[in-house]
Amino acid sequence: MTGLPSHSKRPATAPPAQVAILAALGEELRPLLRRTSVARSRDVGPVRVAEGRLGQAALRVALSGVGPVRASAAAASLLDDGAVSALIVIGTAGGLQPGLPAGAVVVAQRLVDGTVPVGTPDASLVARAVRAGALPGTIVSAGRMLCTAQAKARAWAACGASGPAVVDLESAAAVREAVRRRTPWVVVRAVCDPAEEDLPLDFDRFTDDSGELRRGAVARHALLRPARLPALLDLRRRVLACGEQLARLVRRLLEEEAR
Repeated sequence: MTGLPSHSKRPATAPPAQVAILAALGEELRPLLRRTSVARSRDVGPVRVAEGRLGQAALRVALSGVGPVRASAAAASLLDDGAVSALIVIGTAGGLQPGLPAGAVVVAQRLVDGTVPVGTPDASLVARAVRAGALPGTIVSAGRMLCTAQAKARAWAACGASGPAVVDLESAAAVREAVRRRTPWVVVRAVCDPAEEDLPLDFDRFTDDSGELRRGAVARHALLRPARLPALLDLRRRVLACGEQLARLVRRLLEEEAR
């Protein structure tokens, strides 16, 4: 109690809506966090959420972990914890369109879960992502990692895209939570492994029942097969480079929104 008369109290003001940003891997998110002035971190449901500002934009940022189960739970926690103006899903992806190079960034004009469309992205967010350097195209969420060029070729044929297209695991699951809440959304993915390339391991063998990658098992497998280490290290280098590209693009997108 302050002892002030009731008429002297200022009316409560709702905090400004935050932009929620979700990624599956730390390597995908850390470059953006380094550019963010983080005010606090706290646990919200199953995820650790960092809150802060990137330029004029108020952000709420979290890692989901790999796979659709974790992506869905993390997105639900982010979107239910106060006012959110938009959800931006970022991360790496496999190329589906032949010739789409490593490092190319694709924004979803169309998002499909296998071959089933998932919602409609916010047109203004898509346009800003394109002006920031992303290629408009199709993002496919698959039920498992597509680790071979052959598997990616089959997904390319099935998705019916005629332009840039990539594949991931989490986007459709996360976006469904935004669609349920009528929250504007956009998905931006950077190509880590082009369509023509096989991944150095069958990573599906190293995931648990929820789709989470067992990194310790990958490391042990690689140490017993040192000939594969250069390819795995190159893949990690690409993931880190993609994270930097995504951070720059998201920053440009948010700066344009603030103007």
